[in-house]
Amino acid sequence: MRVLLLGTDPGARATLRCALAEAEATVVAEAAALHETLTLAEVHPAEILVFDAGDDAGRAPAAIRWLRGNELVMPILLLARDVDRDRVLACLQAGARGVLRRDIQPHGLSRVLHDVREGRIGVSRRMASDLIEHLHGLSARDGGVRPVRSTLTQREWEVLDLLCRHHSTASIAVELFVTPETVRSHIKRIMRKLRVASRQDAIEAAGALRAGVEPRPTGTRR
Repeated sequence: MRVLLLGTDPGARATLRCALAEAEATVVAEAAALHETLTLAEVHPAEILVFDAGDDAGRAPAAIRWLRGNELVMPILLLARDVDRDRVLACLQAGARGVLRRDIQPHGLSRVLHDVREGRIGVSRRMASDLIEHLHGLSARDGGVRPVRSTLTQREWEVLDLLCRHHSTASIAVELFVTPETVRSHIKRIMRKLRVASRQDAIEAAGALRAGVEPRPTGTRR
């Protein structure tokens, strides 16, 4: 696995380079600043950017948004000294595909690197459980009333609930731990089942269904 490494501390990069080697990943280039990352990404093609935020993880979401805004397309795995649920969510919402503690063991790092490369969210198993419990709590508090009988599946209702709360495709992907492409597929199926032509039409149809009213079809887009 080819990795581009970003971190301001040369000593920390050297330690991380060894950890990545144990995880069977090859560092093809190292950047000490954000702007270097963009240049190196063009010269040294890599599959993942491993971003060592060190003790400054609070600024990581802004840095990730900057990289994404400057068209860095490779997935980003953030490593930080302290990782908690809120920080993980902030980084994922900013555009990272994974967030880990810097001291993770090589076998755990290898697993997460493969998850990120394959388009899955990369977090520790403990953090994944914490995030799932958090999302279940959100669903319990914020999920809309759903009709007893519906052609939509449980997951399609989860997507539709988030649409009704004005979440973007990327935000829904983060909330449900799936790829944006999967979200788009769910939305297409929702629109087809509800016989509507737009996301806004789907939101209005959801309101009708919750009120026990049959929504009026608006046609479907190809």
